[in-house]
Amino acid sequence: MITMSRDAPDYTLLSDVEITGTEIMVAVDLQGATVAMPIDVQGATIALPVDIQGQTINLDVNLVASEVTIDVSIKAQEVNVKIITPSGIPVYIGTSFVNKTETGVTIVNAGSESGSLLNLTGRGRLISIAFWLRTGDPDNDSPRSDLMDNEIRIYVDGSSTPQVTITMEELDRLNGHQIWGQAINAGASTPKNYTAPLGPRGGLGFVQKATYITVDGFQATRVCGLYKCDVEFTTGLVVKWYNPDSVNLSVSLVFEYGHYPGGE
Repeated sequence: MITMSRDAPDYTLLSDVEITGTEIMVAVDLQGATVAMPIDVQGATIALPVDIQGQTINLDVNLVASEVTIDVSIKAQEVNVKIITPSGIPVYIGTSFVNKTETGVTIVNAGSESGSLLNLTGRGRLISIAFWLRTGDPDNDSPRSDLMDNEIRIYVDGSSTPQVTITMEELDRLNGHQIWGQAINAGASTPKNYTAPLGPRGGLGFVQKATYITVDGFQATRVCGLYKCDVEFTTGLVVKWYNPDSVNLSVSLVFEYGHYPGGE
């Protein structure tokens, strides 16, 4: 067994430890120091007690086939911890508090992206998006346009490009392509309503078909659905709607989201 104890009062300490086939205990007492500790542990049992008071510390630990005990005592500090399993999947602990907000009806101009339909700051999770989308006059759906290529866009942590995008057709496909299948199989040119039960990730629950086009497509003039997106954000999140069609559309949305404790 190897024991390392280092007192670093007034300087920057870099401790790079690589351990193979060894049991090791590292005890570090840091006062008035900035410390970077990259530790690569393979085939070892390691106990790492860390006592940090009034310090800035970066702890980068890469664990492969190891058993690790980390005892961390933190006073008056803000700490971000992200744990990655050996499979590369992040481990999340705890749940968010759920709130709701509704935008009402928003007009999305032809061939354009909407403004921010939801704008959140802080740390949290967007849980789901429910929407009601329609084209033209609400009484006669004229002019008509295909809504299936309309797209939900989710921007995360200030990014200028969306992290998540999904079209109406893709959302229906996520639910087994039930709406699409009903409309194509009917093959009629007269308006008709279609409904489908939703899976755990959501889907299109209602579509009004105006015109049958070919075996590969149809015009949907009203669409209602739910998207269980579960997108996490650290500093903020924005939702926008993209309308690639040649007519203006109206969309009404309801969002479920939650801030993590202390992340408002």
